[in-house]
Parts: sequence; C-alpha cells; structure tokens
Amino acid sequence: MGNYHFIVNNLPTIKREFYLFSTTSNETILWHKPTLSIYTLDETNTKFFKLLLKNNTEEINEILTVLPNSENTINQLKQLLSIKTVTKNHVERLALLVSQECPLKCVYCYANGGTYGEGGLMNISTLENTLTVFYNLYGYIETIQLFGGEPLLNLKAIKKLIETLKILTNEKKISASPKISLETGLGVSQKNVEELVKLIKDNSSLFEFEIVVSLDGPEIIQNTLRPFKDGSPSYNRVIENLDILRNIYQPKAIEVTYTKKHLEFGFSREDLKNFFAQKLGITSLMIVPVISNHPDLLIGTDLFTNSVIDILKLIEKLKTSRKFENQDEISKRIKVYLSNIFNSNPTEYFCGAGITSFAVSAQGDIYPCQLVVGKNKFKIANVNDDLSEVSKKLEVMKEKYKVLNSKSNDTMCKECFLEYLCEGCVFEEHVLGKSSDATIPHEYCKIKMEIVKKIFDEKVWEWLY
Repeated sequence: MGNYHFIVNNLPTIKREFYLFSTTSNETILWHKPTLSIYTLDETNTKFFKLLLKNNTEEINEILTVLPNSENTINQLKQLLSIKTVTKNHVERLALLVSQECPLKCVYCYANGGTYGEGGLMNISTLENTLTVFYNLYGYIETIQLFGGEPLLNLKAIKKLIETLKILTNEKKISASPKISLETGLGVSQKNVEELVKLIKDNSSLFEFEIVVSLDGPEIIQNTLRPFKDGSPSYNRVIENLDILRNIYQPKAIEVTYTKKHLEFGFSREDLKNFFAQKLGITSLMIVPVISNHPDLLIGTDLFTNSVIDILKLIEKLKTSRKFENQDEISKRIKVYLSNIFNSNPTEYFCGAGITSFAVSAQGDIYPCQLVVGKNKFKIANVNDDLSEVSKKLEVMKEKYKVLNSKSNDTMCKECFLEYLCEGCVFEEHVLGKSSDATIPHEYCKIKMEIVKKIFDEKVWEWLY
C-alpha cells in the first residue's frame, strides 16, 4: 500500500516533471525536467511509465501490477522528486556601469551612445558604496562585470575596485573574490589598454579576469556598424588594442552583434567564425542577434530558424553517413547543442534579472538589468541611500521579478519539457516596445523543442562520443 499511496499523492507532480521520448531505434528515454536528466528504460519500466504518465489515480493498482519488483523504481522516483531547483541567495552578476561615456557610435546601440541618457563616470564614493551595499546584503558576488559605455574610460574606478576587493579579502570580510569581467569595444588609446594589461598582470594570482571584446567582424562590417563618434573607422584601432590584450591571453571571447548588414555584406555566422579563427586566432565567439526594430538591422526569426534547420539536416547527414566533408566541424556544432542540454544547470527563472543579477549606473542607481538603465520606472534605489531602505526596496524588486521571470508561472513554459533548461533575456521585448516590463519571450520555442526532440529521438550523443 505504501507504493500505492506514494503514487496517488505524487501523480500530478510526476506527470508534470517527467517526459517520455521514443527513439528511432525503438528505445524509450525518460526525461526528468527539474534535473535535466535522461534514463534509457527497459521494457518493463517503459510500460510502467507510459501507463503512469497517461492515466489517473483510478488506475494506480493496474499500473503497479506492471512493475512487480517496483521498489527500486519507486525509490529512484522518490529521490528525483525530492530534488528541488534552488535559487541562489547570493549575487550571480553585478554589472557596474563605471563609464556612461563611449568613443564609438554603434548604429544599434540601445543606450543612447553609451550614455543611457545621463552620461558621466562612476566616482570612487559610489563604487565603494555599491560594494558595501551588495556585500552587506548578499554576502557573496560571483561575478562583477565592468560595463559601459566604455569601461576603459574609467581606469581609476577599475583600479579602486581591485584595490578594495583585495582589502576586503585580506581582512576576511568577504568569503571569496569575485570573477572580474570587463566588456569593452576597445575604441580607446593604446595607453588605456596597456594600463589594463599591467593591472591584470599585477593581480592575476588574486582574481580571475575575463575580457570580452565587442567586435562585429571584418573591417567593412566593423566600420559600418561600430564607427567612432566622428564617423571615422574603428577597425584598425580595435585590432591594435586586441593584439596588446593577446599578450596576456585575453580576450576570453569576442561578442558579435549579428545584423542584417552582415547578410548584406555576405557574412554568414560560419564566415565570422572562420574570420576570427584564421585572422585573429580566436575561437571563442558569441554571436548574438541584434535587439532592434530598425528594418536595416533586424534579421528576424527566419535566420535562427534556418540555422536550427541546418542542424537538423546535419544530424540526418551524420545518421546516414559517418564519413563526409567538414565532419569535424559539423560534429562540433552538434556537440554545442548537446552540451547546452546535458551540462546546463536547471533554472527556475528564465533570467535572474532583479533576483540574482543587478546593474548599477554611474550615478549609483540600482536596476534589474543594464538594458533598462536610465528608465525611471525600473530604478529601484540608489547605493548612496540608507542601507535599510535599499534592502527593503531590493526585496520588493526581488519578489516582483520572481513572479515575472518564473517559468513555472508562465503558461507555455510550465507545460514544456524544456522548462528548466531555457534561459534568455526578459527585457528584450520591452526594449523592442512589445511589453511594459520583463516578460518571457516565446518566439523560438517551437524550433528549440524540435531540435531537442530530434537529438533525443536519434540518441545523437552515441554517434559523437
């Protein structure tokens, strides 16, 4: 009777958390949503789970007769159901807009030329108060991201940040040093970059540094999309500064904002990968679609859809022939998708904005995300305010975004087998004028589900490893 009562009491949860796939080789895969785990079932367990997920509590006794030696399966079910996705209580990412100035004039910039409508550099007092607020309220910060504008225009603040973190660590006021990430367009003087290099060299034993360079591709596309404010080309300056960074094995990645202009100039995603690998020796590349409604920039959903369709075709190619041209490159692309499925941490929220991720403007204003900096309706508090008042306001914001960003509160997400896998930007729709606040977008849901189903149906990992 114990197993009977367990299933009766947990059947709604079991139906919500488990999903079955039938492979082309007539095997059954059980997918546990909250842990992103898969299990290949034998014939008996296949029949058991098919009945379990299909029927209601009235058929429980019939279901249990299918599984005469049920203790092992029931115990595993109990173990999986006891695992809960826990949201971190510390800060995963704190973006400091140390500079709201920028030498570049990127045509797709959402931040009013890097000023966010205000401009200015973060002063030392605001920087110190920011660290005081977030370390006092959260205890631990995984990553501090130096953002802009162009953060290298405020080296004074960057140096002070490192100096202060060293003191806090030495005095054991923080449990561990954060990773220091810096996103730069490198449209600054060589002197600025050389100072950054020295700073990293001097502190590389104490901190993990991650430099991400925004660079949109070959000279013609970079100069079209990311010129200097006076209209002059930026490519040569950026490449010169990039070469300086490479002396300290940076940057860790290049970020490309992919636009319709890339297509017009004939640069596919593969072309960009080849350019950065062959020309610059950089293989770590993040190609992100532009956030814009402008018809000259917007690439639409078709490009992403076609890219995924290409992956589906490649899977078919792998299935029918194990020896063909570009096999290694194709296998690598599919492995990226496999890694995203099997190596991801389950998440309750589509984005941590306002929950575990925050942005602080040069003036000390706290926002849930840098995409909405400068918009008063999203301003929560200021780091220079009384700490108890900041704490109360942050708690209110946290509860708000726990609702807005929660996949379990979203009608489509909670019914989807990828509920705990998908992540993304909750403010993109707002930036595009499609929503008044954070919202979970569903533009690519269908095609994402299609490719994951294909991967499971074909058990693609067995071909590649």
